[in-house]
Amino acid sequence: MDETLNQNVNVTPQPTPVVTAPSTVVYAGFFRRFLASLIDSILLSIVGFFFGIVLYIVLTLVGFREIPQVIGNIIGGLLYGVYSVYFITQKGQTLGKKAMDLRVQNESTGQNLDVVSAILREVVGKFLSLAVLGLGYFWMLWDDKKQTWHDKIAKSVVVKVK
Repeated sequence: MDETLNQNVNVTPQPTPVVTAPSTVVYAGFFRRFLASLIDSILLSIVGFFFGIVLYIVLTLVGFREIPQVIGNIIGGLLYGVYSVYFITQKGQTLGKKAMDLRVQNESTGQNLDVVSAILREVVGKFLSLAVLGLGYFWMLWDDKKQTWHDKIAKSVVVKVK
């Protein structure tokens, strides 16, 4: 009976589990983030300039001679909001952040931000970060995770990709 039992038992050695060290998250510093914002601002200014020319031509053709500054500011704000929310939710990075090898992600999951969090970060949070003499932007200089106020509001972090 022992022979039958030994023949039915197939003993294969189990592989030893590989233990890997957790990946280290490197938070993005002030200078890299500043350059990414500068790149985005330049790109949006170029797009806004050409959009403004087209808008001016169209409005002139229908009889308007001047575009009130407030309309230009509203359109510029909407352009910035749509651009940043789209890229942050879909790619985790705007074109400027991509150029600087940065990514915005959820602080706890590491995933891209959802639309609500992205709007909180890019529209509401950045307004508040700037409103108090820009203190919200400089907050990252002494924060452990290098978070600005708009990062804290959206529960996001900006990390280096490479």
